[in-house]
Amino acid sequence: MAVTKNIKNMVKTSGEIEKEFIDTAKDKTGKSLQDWLKLVKSSGIEKEMTFLNG
Repeated sequence: MAVTKNIKNMVKTSGEIEKEFIDTAKDKTGKSLQDWLKLVKSSGIEKEMTFLNG
C-alpha cells in the first residue's frame, strides 16, 4: 500500500502539467504563454496539424 501511495504522489494530472507549462514557459522558452498565443495567431495556421504536416 505504501508503494501505491508514493506512485500516486508522483503522477501529475493533465491540469497540473498544463499549469506547470504556463508557469514556466517564459523561463524554458524565452516567451510567455501570451507571446506564444500571439505568435500562433499571427501565423495564419488554423488547424494544429497544418503546421506539422506542412
